[in-house]
Amino acid sequence: MYGTSLSCFVQRKLIESNAQATFDIRYWKLLHAICHETREVNKNTKSANHRDLKTWLTPLLHRIPLGPAIVSFFTAITTQEIHLAALASEFTSCITILWPIAVQKMNAEILQECFGASLLPVSSHSELRKVGLMVTASYRDSLANFSNKKKASDNLFLF
Repeated sequence: MYGTSLSCFVQRKLIESNAQATFDIRYWKLLHAICHETREVNKNTKSANHRDLKTWLTPLLHRIPLGPAIVSFFTAITTQEIHLAALASEFTSCITILWPIAVQKMNAEILQECFGASLLPVSSHSELRKVGLMVTASYRDSLANFSNKKKASDNLFLF
């Protein structure tokens, strides 16, 4: 049920132009309602009829990259003058649910693009700071892991 709705959301988003879908608050509200409802049902009910959010959402997010969508959103915000308060609130609430799941499959280059794209919008729109902090923390962790792997491989060659 929820996977189908998310798939329809993504297909509709791809059909329409990027800017229209990115700034259409209806899509962000739908995505937020699906994710938020699933979280609330799982907190209140341990029924076999309700699947955990990570159970059905993880495979979808591994097929549909979230990084380019975030880069597109942040890039478009800096180039267009729009009323951002409600849109930023919905975007932030969706991304705070999706980011911890999607970031597991992102490489350092995608995280770098997300980080670079988020700098200007986050500094000028306080509603987006939470997303900026999540992107920054993930990028920092990715760089730390990369340097640890490099040190490990360098040490391997020493012996």
